Amino acid sequence: MGIFRHFGSWLGAGCKTVSSLGMAALTVMVAEGIGRAEDSDEFRTYMHWRGYEWDTIWGVDDANGISLGANLSRHWGVELAVDSFQLGLRNSRDQLVAEQTSISLMPQVRWRQPFLDDRLVPYVIAGVGSSFLQFNDRKSHGFGHDIEAEDWKLAFTGGVGIEYFISDEVAFGFEGKYIWIDELDTRIGTETGTMDMSSFLVSFGLRVYLSENHPRELVDAPNQPRTPRVYFGMRAGFRLILDGAIGNGVELTPTAQAYGHELTKHYGFTLGYTLNRNWAIELAADGGESNIKVDGRDALGEYAQAAIMPQIRYRYPMAHGRWVPYALVGGGMMFAEFNDAKPQSVGYNVDAKGFYPVVRGGAGLEYFITRNFSFAAEALYQYSWDHKFDIGDRPEVSGDTSTFLALLMFRVYLFDL
Repeated sequence: MGIFRHFGSWLGAGCKTVSSLGMAALTVMVAEGIGRAEDSDEFRTYMHWRGYEWDTIWGVDDANGISLGANLSRHWGVELAVDSFQLGLRNSRDQLVAEQTSISLMPQVRWRQPFLDDRLVPYVIAGVGSSFLQFNDRKSHGFGHDIEAEDWKLAFTGGVGIEYFISDEVAFGFEGKYIWIDELDTRIGTETGTMDMSSFLVSFGLRVYLSENHPRELVDAPNQPRTPRVYFGMRAGFRLILDGAIGNGVELTPTAQAYGHELTKHYGFTLGYTLNRNWAIELAADGGESNIKVDGRDALGEYAQAAIMPQIRYRYPMAHGRWVPYALVGGGMMFAEFNDAKPQSVGYNVDAKGFYPVVRGGAGLEYFITRNFSFAAEALYQYSWDHKFDIGDRPEVSGDTSTFLALLMFRVYLFDL
């Protein structure tokens, strides 16, 4: 999982950009006197995406969250929150043995009080649910030991947040909450103990409502003027290795967690700008992991890859702008490294780290739920070359790799230019 710490820093930079874009949006809206950006007394459903980029300061890694909820009235709402994060599982000598993951499923209530013409909305949340705890990515101090650290545990949460509506259905905000999780009984070899996964989480994110207070025509409707827009998107899905044979017995294969033993996780984000009705440019950052296997038998560890690339998107709006099929191409650089060594790596001296060129192309289909929020599905082919591997006493080998990506994503259009 080491590459996602690098990837997380890119994500943090991207989200800082989103924050800056949100502030710019507020300036534009105030200057233009737009009155549509506001909360509502009406029943409205929403999705709330959260990024936890500051939590690494106190040892929380790879944290992310999403909620589905509804405002029931002007002040009260309910939601189902899912949050995932990792802490280090350590033995009695304070040696890192593995990564311990918490995935919480938390029904919550939310009380809010809108201010400033219902644009600024502080709120309080509280909930009770459960958390699934599981160890993964065993470290060197865990090699050769039988580890038990998995169970469902009772969990509670409470916190506060504040958000500002940058459009009729999109609010940008910050949230801080504490998740209390019942202690987990653990066993590392013959050593027994407990682990407390309770953590404080601080996030920034976007709350996107699935309806508008003041419905307007979609931007890509035929009778609408050309409107350049800035957008932010999150994507997640699967990657299938098409060609992982590097050479000299070195091969990239799916990770042990792969679905159906073939499909591994892939996720990232995009920042984009629609130039007009048909053309858009965007910057994509995304990544995934594979295993490095030698001679068809020894999986030495994970080979994590994260790419940053500019992309061009050709859009063809249909059905008055509701459906938008598109094609995209892009190229950039990929950072890849060996991490999370497996017990089979003992005796091998693995050096596999560097920056490599990467290109991709494919197609997608976007559906606009509201004027500023859409879901999309993408199918992409990705090719990267000249990856170098130095393993043990083998001669250094370099090779190319290709993957197929199947992704789902959402885009939030932040403001018009």
